[in-house]
Amino acid sequence: MVSPFNDVENAFCRVVDQTGKELARYKLTEQGSHTGIVISSLRRNNGNWDFTALGHACRGRTIDDMHSDIVSAVIR
Repeated sequence: MVSPFNDVENAFCRVVDQTGKELARYKLTEQGSHTGIVISSLRRNNGNWDFTALGHACRGRTIDDMHSDIVSAVIR
């Protein structure tokens, strides 16, 4: 059984760059009864990488479970 984020006290996730600068931070406990989160998208653009923080809450245990949520979050 998978516990939703609101069952995990003080759960969070963050993304940092190579210098330790925080690029995104999500308080997972505040995501409610969801069990997954699409953290970000990373795209190659003219030789550079574009990082976009998303924070899209979804349900599922595996990437296969969350595939449609991931696609809809990234294609927005």
